[in-house]
Amino acid sequence: MSNQFVYRLEELVPRKGIKDNFGFGMNLKKDFALRCKNRKLLSSEQQKFQDIIKNQISIPLRYDELNPLDFFEDSLLVISFYLHRGNGLWLSAERSSIENLDENSDNNLLYSSHNVDSTREAYSLISVFERWVHYTKAFLEE
Repeated sequence: MSNQFVYRLEELVPRKGIKDNFGFGMNLKKDFALRCKNRKLLSSEQQKFQDIIKNQISIPLRYDELNPLDFFEDSLLVISFYLHRGNGLWLSAERSSIENLDENSDNNLLYSSHNVDSTREAYSLISVFERWVHYTKAFLEE
């Protein structure tokens, strides 16, 4: 699995007619999303993921989010990736899409950005998502 692509960046372009809007989406492969949803984590394991993202992305890029990941229940799957909750800067999937995700689902899991006003914010969110995928793949292979 380590050489397989598990996500695709969707439409990272400034949106016409909307000043300073650099919205985008991330399309996570269904089989990877299901593996994450079905992999249960202890709260201490979830905290390790939080610390990795915080120390490698949030702090160096000067975002003050202490818990950048919002996990789906007690699983490895993340609902939302935050850079700044107070300013509404995040990347998230619809909870209902995650709840309905199963082997019979036709679609991948789509994450949409919110309140992304600059390329810096866009690339920072992409970095958070990419780091989570990177460490999640390694975790699943253990």
